[in-house]
This record gives sequence, structure tokens and C-alpha cells, in this order.
Amino acid sequence: MHWEIERRCPECEWRETGIYEQEIVEWWDELLEAGTDSLIRELELIVSEEIDHEADRLREALAAGALLPEDF
Repeated sequence: MHWEIERRCPECEWRETGIYEQEIVEWWDELLEAGTDSLIRELELIVSEEIDHEADRLREALAAGALLPEDF
């Protein structure tokens, strides 16, 4: 089985269309999936760190008496 695939670089907009065998397409799919998994893990880490930072700021504001019930 063969696939006609257009590849594109989002950085430089390079494009190429070609016919590729199933084995190559599966290899690319695995690479893309691994890259996606890596990006998701990094995003989760960034979000977690940001939540921790915001929680610290909230604790500091509460300790300083800078927040009142009316603020909520």
C-alpha cells in the first residue's frame, strides 16, 4: 500500500508531495505521536508550575491581609 502525502514545515513553509510506502508512513506516524506526547508532557508541567505559582501568590496575599471576602 502506498500513500500520497504532502509534507509542510510550519517554520519555513517548505512543502513536498510524494508517494510513500506504508512502512515509512507508520514510522512518521510514530515520530509525530512521540513528539505530540512530549509536547503534552511539557504543557502539563508548565500548567502545573503556573498553578503552583498562582497558589503561592494567593497564600501570600491572604497572609498579608490583602484579600477580603468582597474580593470574591
